[in-house]
Amino acid sequence: MIGFAELLRTPRPPINRPEAVELASLSVLADRHRHGVGRMLVEAGKQSIGNDRLALWIAGFNDNAQGFYRHIEFHETGRTQTEDMGPELEMINY
Repeated sequence: MIGFAELLRTPRPPINRPEAVELASLSVLADRHRHGVGRMLVEAGKQSIGNDRLALWIAGFNDNAQGFYRHIEFHETGRTQTEDMGPELEMINY
């Protein structure tokens, strides 16, 4: 396995976007980064679940992941929360 995506039909709080699916996790082996695997997993997840509106929370310190999601047309909503590992940012793709 080189990666996986987990999507939830009903977003968990504090995501308050009933029209969206939550991208709960996405992981790709480091040596497969920048080869289109993450994008393919996100696209396959959207097709599988039948919804192309995604929302997610991302660690504020994870610049690589933020860059990836911006690259595949996600943007920050301005909402933040603080978790055990620090601040997180909400991002959506619509």
